[in-house]
Amino acid sequence: MAEEEKKVEEKPKKKKRQKGKLAAEFKLFISKGNAFSLAIGVVIGTAFGAVVTGIVGLFTGFFSWFIPGSISSLVYVLPPIYDSQKGVHGLPQWFYSNEFQNYVSEQVTDKMITSNYRLVGGKWIVNGAAFIDFGVLINALISFALVAVVLFFIVKTMAAADGKRKEINDMLREEYYKKHPDERPEPVEEGKPQPTDNELLTEIRDLLKEQNSKQK
Repeated sequence: MAEEEKKVEEKPKKKKRQKGKLAAEFKLFISKGNAFSLAIGVVIGTAFGAVVTGIVGLFTGFFSWFIPGSISSLVYVLPPIYDSQKGVHGLPQWFYSNEFQNYVSEQVTDKMITSNYRLVGGKWIVNGAAFIDFGVLINALISFALVAVVLFFIVKTMAAADGKRKEINDMLREEYYKKHPDERPEPVEEGKPQPTDNELLTEIRDLLKEQNSKQK
């Protein structure tokens, strides 16, 4: 009976050890630099996307000075080929939103317009018509250019910081070797092949043989 009671008492201890091990592993995983770097990258990427969207909006407003309806109105409707790509009830294939009243007759209701046409970039286009949306392409190009420029400057800044850090480390290393000349490594000759692992092992073996022979 006493042995069975001991076994029963040992089982909870094992569970506690397992829980403690899992907690330690989880703590190690969270404390790793990769996890923090990933979290920081996601947060910064989300914020950076909002900044790019805002800047693209500024460009869109700027282009609206020259293009009626801004970039989003750069929608080219392809000429109709089939009857389904033509207008409905005498209406044209497409028309501007601000010219709605000029094209819609008294017999045409708003319900017919909304069911047979769709609004794309400030233009009402018949549902069966094909069109090319240049505004989406231009917005995508502006976003890509902004992201590329910002990333370029970030990479350049990081490269300059790494170069400065390397320069400081080289200077500190040189100061250390001046104080400890015995620890300065031998200069590596350019073009000279580096010894292989087998050659290094052979050299170590020969040195050990020489030491053993001297000791005898």
